[in-house]
Amino acid sequence: MTRAQPAPGQHPLQKAGNALFAQYIHQLGLSPDTVGYWYLSASLDIARRDLHAMTCLTKYVYAAIAELYGVSPGAVESGLRRAVSACWSDNRALLEDIMGSPLKKKPSVGHFITRLSLWLENKP
Repeated sequence: MTRAQPAPGQHPLQKAGNALFAQYIHQLGLSPDTVGYWYLSASLDIARRDLHAMTCLTKYVYAAIAELYGVSPGAVESGLRRAVSACWSDNRALLEDIMGSPLKKKPSVGHFITRLSLWLENKP
């Protein structure tokens, strides 16, 4: 399977000031060799610019990321669901800290991205 990766210098996490985002995404159990990592980092960049966009995941966020990577919106959705699942199973303690309470079930993609974005914005 081909991994979606942006050209050097084109991805939001590769720009100055985004090292914190990359650090916490890695702590959640995602690494750059997974598709979900890149889709999640792109969605966090969108959320940082316009948190309201998270209410239009399919129409706006998935479509924008799909265009960036040359894939279908369905591929983006699948990659993001896998990323949330990986975080759910790999570092639930950090995930619950990000979400602000104990979790009985895995969060939705939109809820996860929104909460992660807000949580990261409040980090020093």
